[in-house]
Amino acid sequence: MKYPRQPNQPDYITYSKKNFHKIENTVCQCPAVKLAVAELIKTLGNKSFNEKDFERAIDYYLNAICIYRYFCPERNQIVDEATLIYESQAQTQEARFFVNVLFLNLTACYLTLKEFGKALLSIDESLKIDDQNDKAWFRKAKALEGTNEINNLPVAIDCLELAVKYSKTSKDEAYFRRLLQEMNDKYVSLKSEQRGLGNLELSPMSSKYDSKSPGLSDTGTTTQAGLGGVSPQHPPLPSK
Repeated sequence: MKYPRQPNQPDYITYSKKNFHKIENTVCQCPAVKLAVAELIKTLGNKSFNEKDFERAIDYYLNAICIYRYFCPERNQIVDEATLIYESQAQTQEARFFVNVLFLNLTACYLTLKEFGKALLSIDESLKIDDQNDKAWFRKAKALEGTNEINNLPVAIDCLELAVKYSKTSKDEAYFRRLLQEMNDKYVSLKSEQRGLGNLELSPMSSKYDSKSPGLSDTGTTTQAGLGGVSPQHPPLPSK
């Protein structure tokens, strides 16, 4: 698999190293306080996303993530509190779910800004938490498609097959199946051109498949108003 050039590490690590002063008073709080603060920051991120201020939304989402995952200067290591066992299993699951939503939202921002390398790093963090999330597999497929690398299309197709497998509603399943067929057709067409031309120079692949396809709303259902593709006119919506 040939991924696009990527940063050396996920953005949340870089962010927490530079901005530990923003979170150091929160990370030592109890789980309930952590969640309340992180929820507030995430709400500001969603507001910025809806206002199409994606750079600011990224900053908010990274801030919220770093309340649970951060570089601790004293320990000189990354602390991942979403994997720790809190006082109850419910609190642990709540933290993991919340961090997963933040990575999904962060990926949506990167897709909209066409920063596909960062989108792949972000969505892989989400899938480490929940590898049965249809929206995560869908967004990974869009990130891979956005790289304009023909060799990434089969991997993107595999991701869409998993989105179909884990789809939560029949409407979502039908949408993913349609995208899957379109992406299969695209891959067959490009491979045919490649064989015909010998050495195919790919053009950007943000074609009809992005601009006309409905996507997932923040409740996980399809909607005409909010597209799940990477087109700037129709950005993928945040995940609650």
